[in-house]
Amino acid sequence: LPANLVTDGNSQVGECYNDSEFTGTGVLTISGETTDATHTITLKCASGQSFRDNANAQTNALKYDASNGVAVRKTTSYGQTILISIAYVTLSGLQVKADGSPSMAVQASSANLTVTNCILMSSPAATGKVAILSGGTLTNSLVINDGTNASYGVDLQSSAYAYNCTIVRPSDRAISTSVGIKATFGGGVQIVKNCAVRSEGTRLNSSH
Repeated sequence: LPANLVTDGNSQVGECYNDSEFTGTGVLTISGETTDATHTITLKCASGQSFRDNANAQTNALKYDASNGVAVRKTTSYGQTILISIAYVTLSGLQVKADGSPSMAVQASSANLTVTNCILMSSPAATGKVAILSGGTLTNSLVINDGTNASYGVDLQSSAYAYNCTIVRPSDRAISTSVGIKATFGGGVQIVKNCAVRSEGTRLNSSH
């Protein structure tokens, strides 16, 4: 990517193909570039490559499954599968999983960020939160908190929003009181709207 998309005069779009699962110790970091509302970064699946495009999408189990579409997985402990620290970035149609303990699928620390139409999941080995948004919007996505010793599925910080999402903990996991959505009122506004949150413990937590 160019260091400054504004002076470069273009937006940048990365298209992923489901040739094989993307794995590594820290799979993707998006940081350092200068962006604005008309010079943006988008990472999405190429046409026909997302789990949403799979021929059996209507009957496939809704969970992380690399055979169904583009999938990105961190295989080691600590850190994030995808880390975003700049504004005007969109992730779309991806499956993202954290296997390590502790680690998380997505961490974003900038406004004007969108994570949409994604599956975000932690594995049984994970103990961290599945997603942390310090600014930005999570929308139309499924968050599966499958960690044996789970923390929150989604942690909204600063001005962050969750719309039209489903946040769940599988029924075969131990009861936990911190597996749904956490809204941290440390500055800014957090909005949760039209979301389904299901766990065996606390569903929504606010810390002041």
